Amino acid sequence: MPLLIQIVLMALGPVVLVAGVVLMRRSDAPRPTQEVVEGTLVRWEHRRVGSTVAPRELGSLPVVRFSTTQGRSVEGTPRWAADRGIYRSGHQVEVRYDRDDPASFVVRQGVLDRPYAYVVLAGAGLTFLTLVLPLALRTFT
Repeated sequence: MPLLIQIVLMALGPVVLVAGVVLMRRSDAPRPTQEVVEGTLVRWEHRRVGSTVAPRELGSLPVVRFSTTQGRSVEGTPRWAADRGIYRSGHQVEVRYDRDDPASFVVRQGVLDRPYAYVVLAGAGLTFLTLVLPLALRTFT
């Protein structure tokens, strides 16, 4: 591997990794107008996703039921959620809702659902490549 490419990857990987972790942690904190409560996944709702003009593939959103800190019961679909097929009805999920509009909520299910998780993975991958690729190339030369 040319030395310049190796140096660039050695610098870029950790920078992307650290930036991703910082951004993920910062975005993971609830906003001042949000409340965090436990909700229950009631069922999955399947519908076409994409624009109304050109709907794409069939997508799934969880229907979640939760109670606000004021005791109001809310059931609906979040603004965003990932369907990886691992959560079934009855599963407890973290719900973040807006105090002024509890129907506007997001669901956190796992690490990969957090904003910037894929930036962290890309940085980790680049860092891994800078460590492993030179060793692999040495064994073939």
